[in-house]
Amino acid sequence: FWELVGRAHQDDLRISEVEALVASAREDIDAGANINAMDQSEGDTPLMRLTYKKTPLAIELAKLLIDKKADLRQKNSKPGMITQGWTALDYAVFNNNFELADLLLKAGAPRALS
Repeated sequence: FWELVGRAHQDDLRISEVEALVASAREDIDAGANINAMDQSEGDTPLMRLTYKKTPLAIELAKLLIDKKADLRQKNSKPGMITQGWTALDYAVFNNNFELADLLLKAGAPRALS
């Protein structure tokens, strides 16, 4: 699943490729992939990592994670990181990813920077 999140930076994908990658992500999640797993190096969840980019794939994967009930209140807990205590919404605002920030707010993400 993290491999698909890592591809979210690609902004040259055709719609059919985005749809296929989202379908693959859905299969991974349905098979038990942990959508709230934290990256060990930076403490990010997949949803947090998707806020870094504004590509169609990043937005569609984020929608999928929200639909699959990713924890919108989960905070980065990596000690020593400037982003320690941040939620996906905090990341989205910091990265000027207002489309994703809007999706997170509509899904009930907490509003205050931690």
